[in-house]
Amino acid sequence: MKKYNFKFIAAPISVGSPTRGTDKAGDVIIDKMSSKFNNEVKVYTRLDFVNSESPQEHKILNFSSVDKANKQLCLYLSKCIKDGVTPFIVGGDHSIGVGVTAYNLKKYRREDLLVVWIDAHTDINTPESSLSHYYHGMPNAISMGLCDKSLSPIQNEEVLPGNHLAIIGARSIDEGEKIIIKNHSVNCISALDVRKNGIEKYIQELKEKTHCKYVQISFDVDGLDPSELTATGYNIPNGLTRDEVKLIIKTLLDNFELASFDCVEYNPELDKDDKDLNVILDIFSVLL
Repeated sequence: MKKYNFKFIAAPISVGSPTRGTDKAGDVIIDKMSSKFNNEVKVYTRLDFVNSESPQEHKILNFSSVDKANKQLCLYLSKCIKDGVTPFIVGGDHSIGVGVTAYNLKKYRREDLLVVWIDAHTDINTPESSLSHYYHGMPNAISMGLCDKSLSPIQNEEVLPGNHLAIIGARSIDEGEKIIIKNHSVNCISALDVRKNGIEKYIQELKEKTHCKYVQISFDVDGLDPSELTATGYNIPNGLTRDEVKLIIKTLLDNFELASFDCVEYNPELDKDDKDLNVILDIFSVLL
């Protein structure tokens, strides 16, 4: 497996979701990574995001703060290109997925990019279909160009084809999202699918179907079963095990070149004795 020269980035945004605490995750996780993987994690950048709450704008709560954060994140990631490093981003809530995907769509041809979303949710609501009106449930719809272009950091200059999005572990899907998934040929692979058929089968199918060279891996910790991790805003049964997530990441790295990796929605304020933090670091060991 290829060894990557990572640039570690803390993206402390939490107002893209209904809960607070995830904005502290980047510092907590990366600091612990520095001691556990001391030869790999030496310095990191903490982006200066403002977590201000505000009424709905574009039918999205706290839109201004999250929009600014995604524009700032996309701009910062663009600087990674000339440095020849691979972004390793720790959120924050999953609203940062908009900025990460926008960066990758600018760097790579959309025909070459596969986005893999390991998550209990599909995060493919539009402002019109969303029941909560929080940004962290919309990043994939925004990246696919299904929303007003003003919501995109790159103004929909490039959009992600639906069949180049693979969501693994989703089990809480809104009715409006189901329609979008069907109409846009989005790939959905459940934890049961992974156990029944093996993840290798699905990743090989994605490779043959899309002919992508690069993969963006976005890992929401609520993709894990609550028996593995509970320090997050949503604890939904029938999720993935940590070993399954490790195998998913390893198999992706064996078949594609990594464009970026991000981890989101961990809340250190809910983690007693760093139990869940150690689960996350165990999963990261596949990458480092």
